[in-house]
Amino acid sequence: MQLLLRKTHHRLIASLFPALALIVVAAIGGCARLPYTTKVVHEDPRLAVKLQHEIKPAAYTHPVHLTSQELRTILKGFSLREQKRLPLRWFAEEVPPVPIFREDELQVLTPQLADAFGKAGSEEHVYFELYASGINPEGAREVTAGWVAIREPFLYLSMLYFHVQYPTR
Repeated sequence: MQLLLRKTHHRLIASLFPALALIVVAAIGGCARLPYTTKVVHEDPRLAVKLQHEIKPAAYTHPVHLTSQELRTILKGFSLREQKRLPLRWFAEEVPPVPIFREDELQVLTPQLADAFGKAGSEEHVYFELYASGINPEGAREVTAGWVAIREPFLYLSMLYFHVQYPTR
């Protein structure tokens, strides 16, 4: 009887070993690496601008010297539109695009972005977070965040948060 239990125990371990090995390999090798902050260019209660190093080689054409007004003109042209799921797209009215940045946000953001582009290296992008008081200023704030980079002749803008309400407590 003891011999039968021991064989069954060994079979169970032998059948679970490949699955456990796969889980360990996936946990070690499957972890995604994220860009990391190399320098904080500006930080106050309304705005944070940081330089983040890319994980994969990016070959951006930084440092770039742009004026605040040039950046304002470029960023003013960006807008977003909610993407509906497929069945709803067929029947729903098309929603007009919404500008990404409000005028007050551009006023705060563009001078700091211009400064950050002058300090960024070829493997760094400029990360930003804009803060505003939320629906309930006591318990939430609104966050708009993303990153920008330039690889001649293109400016890349990636939005991570678009006027998202975050609790402050």
